[in-house]
Amino acid sequence: MEKYKKFIEKAYNGKLGLTMCKDWKEKIEKEFPEMRESYKAGDWVWLKSPYFLYGEKMLIYFKGFDSDSYTFGFGVEKEWIESFRLPVRNTVLKITKATDKDVTDALIAEAKKRGFKEGVTIIPVGCNNPQKITNPFGRVDIDKINTYSPMSEWHNNYSNPPIYRNGLWASIVEKQTELTLEQIAEKFNIKVGDLRIKGVSGETESPFMVGDVVMVKDNNNDLYGTRLVVKKVLRLFKTIAVGSWSSDTITGHFYEHELKLAN
Repeated sequence: MEKYKKFIEKAYNGKLGLTMCKDWKEKIEKEFPEMRESYKAGDWVWLKSPYFLYGEKMLIYFKGFDSDSYTFGFGVEKEWIESFRLPVRNTVLKITKATDKDVTDALIAEAKKRGFKEGVTIIPVGCNNPQKITNPFGRVDIDKINTYSPMSEWHNNYSNPPIYRNGLWASIVEKQTELTLEQIAEKFNIKVGDLRIKGVSGETESPFMVGDVVMVKDNNNDLYGTRLVVKKVLRLFKTIAVGSWSSDTITGHFYEHELKLAN
């Protein structure tokens, strides 16, 4: 009997080069429960192969050996992989079920590496609205990491916005400070026209403002065309959006040196 059991075990584990159908696997598992694999679809597993250098292992969310089944997890050197297809099952792959602590420790380390911390603003998983967070690790599970957020941020948002959920990560909104020239002038108690910003050329020392009436210069530095109204000032790109008096529609963009205030 032991001889036949070893033969069945080899067939079950794919060591005879045979492909076993699901029905037969279930029958064998029912007859010999000890042969049942320790992991199943939906588990996080450690994947080890002799082809990985230095004995590295991959921590992967296991969906099965279906050739069309892509999954996610941590590759060698603990790099996050958004899309990974498990190789066809073979005898050289060593797969063991990971503990919940293995998974949560890896997820927390990845979250810290991505820059999630108290005070950052994120676009949570499953939401399009930016939201500031306090404690980034309010609740950590193997399938999600929920954070805490100030009550003032709850409108149209989550009270506990997720920074990770089922293979997807939230994004961090880069912090930017935008001030109008009026706000800068008020801060230093001077007039807007007296502002001189270091590193800004003379052409932009008296920058255009929304509502200014301008004309376009030609190659001879002469003015031509109709009078236009400044609709928007794109300081970062040093460009001016202009349009007509009668409409809010933007009809063109020009560099600052291409425009001149109309008399």
